[in-house]
Amino acid sequence: MSHKAPTADEPERIVIEAGCDSLELVCARYAKTISTLKRQLKIASDSKAEHKEEEKESTGNGFLMWLKYFCAGLLSGIIGIVFTFIKLRK
Repeated sequence: MSHKAPTADEPERIVIEAGCDSLELVCARYAKTISTLKRQLKIASDSKAEHKEEEKESTGNGFLMWLKYFCAGLLSGIIGIVFTFIKLRK
């Protein structure tokens, strides 16, 4: 077994030389598991980055959405008061 330290271009590597078939199968299975986990980690980190970008966009629109709903509530309140005064006059 040998260990290769990580560099700027390559990740850390562990090289295992197997002397029997069963050990080779175990090493191959671990190598496949590691590559699958690395792929899943990359997908998850990409998804997280996209989610952060969407979150930044939605927080920028949060104030405008709040202002829109505030104005809609204010307008509906004014209309309700006007209709109430009209009904009370009759």
